[in-house]
Amino acid sequence: QMTLGLRFLNDTFGECGRPTVAWQADPFGHSRNQANLFAQMGFDGLMIGRISIDEFSRRVSRRELIFVWRTDPENSHNGDILTWVPPNTYSTPDYYMYRPGPEDGFNISVPAEMNIGTHMALYSLKLTTMYPVKQVGFLYGGDLAFRFASQEFETMDVILNETEDVARNYSVHASYST
Repeated sequence: QMTLGLRFLNDTFGECGRPTVAWQADPFGHSRNQANLFAQMGFDGLMIGRISIDEFSRRVSRRELIFVWRTDPENSHNGDILTWVPPNTYSTPDYYMYRPGPEDGFNISVPAEMNIGTHMALYSLKLTTMYPVKQVGFLYGGDLAFRFASQEFETMDVILNETEDVARNYSVHASYST
C-alpha cells in the first residue's frame, strides 16, 4: 500500500509531493518496528496521535512530547525518527471549533472576558511548557469536523488574524502550515 501510494504521489506531483512526516493518528498502539519502517521509507518525522495517559503525563512533565525515537536495536542512527505527540490527539480543542450559531453562523466558546486572539496566544504559551522547543503545532480539525468547510476556514482566518493582532503582547507568532 505505501509503495503504491508514494508512487502515485510522485507520479502526480513530483518530488515536492512526497510527504516527509508519517501520521499514526489512531493505531491504538505504536511500535518501534513501525517507526523504524517509516524511517527506512525516508520519512523525517512521525506524529503519533494517542499514547497512554500515564505516558502522556510523564512526557508532559519532562517536556518530551517531541523526541527522537531511536528505533534501531543496534543503535544505528538509520532508524532515528523525530516523533511528535500532539496535546489533544489529532483534534482541535473543542472551544476553537466552529459551531453554527443562532444568527451569524459563528460561535467559538472562549471565555467572554478575552478575545479569541488573546486566548490562543495564552494557549500557545501553555503548549510551549510541554515541549523542548518554542515552535508548537496546533491541529485544526478532527473526526467529521468539516461539515461546514467554508465556515471552518473563516474560523481559522479569524483565529489566526486575531492572534496575530495581539501576538507582540505575548511574544508569539501564528501562521498557517501544512
